[in-house]
Amino acid sequence: MVRIIKEMIHRDYASLLNTTIIASQMHYSPSYVHRVFKQQINYTTHEYIKKTRMEKAKHLLQYSSFTRLEIAYHVGFKHPSQLYEAFKEFQHCTLTEFIQESIES
Repeated sequence: MVRIIKEMIHRDYASLLNTTIIASQMHYSPSYVHRVFKQQINYTTHEYIKKTRMEKAKHLLQYSSFTRLEIAYHVGFKHPSQLYEAFKEFQHCTLTEFIQESIES
């Protein structure tokens, strides 16, 4: 089940995706999906979706000419501030710090 959910997230990360939608597609309750996913990979589905979006944004920041705003929307964040929050949460740095480190590397 967890493998299928991860595949769904990696395929549909940019769309409107949440635990309720995933659970509905899997024919399970949202609480069951939430609990099993968290037990197996130590992230909730919401956190994993956000982490996946942030990873895709990192790639676009490094290898595209899109603006930060374009990237935020392209990977599925509803607001650019969500991209900034994801970087702080998962990358442990600000988006600006990440870009600066990428330039220096």
